[in-house]
Amino acid sequence: FQRVSLKMIAEALLLQTPAYAKEKSLPLAVPGEVQGQNLGFANPVLLWASRANPGAKDMADELAAAFTRLTVSTMDTPERATHMLLYLNQDTWSDERLAEQVTAARAASLPIVMAHE
Repeated sequence: FQRVSLKMIAEALLLQTPAYAKEKSLPLAVPGEVQGQNLGFANPVLLWASRANPGAKDMADELAAAFTRLTVSTMDTPERATHMLLYLNQDTWSDERLAEQVTAARAASLPIVMAHE
């Protein structure tokens, strides 16, 4: 958090100088900062987003756009999946199939990644 704090202080100070007074913000970056790097996985990841889990496909697609080497499957029986996405929202358990799929994923020791809206 120190680097983030220092970056915020530097930006606030620079915005008060004549050279940057007309700017609303500055695109400052700290070397090694995660925001300045492409994120990805060392090994390919096949993330299963069940069609019985409302919102999971959209979340999985957002993750796939942000991380390299991550692909999404919505197949009913994801034999090759490396992880299951469980998207938690008010409609999560509206389809009875999802509980069965989570039980099967746990029985198969498939890692379950949870995300909450």
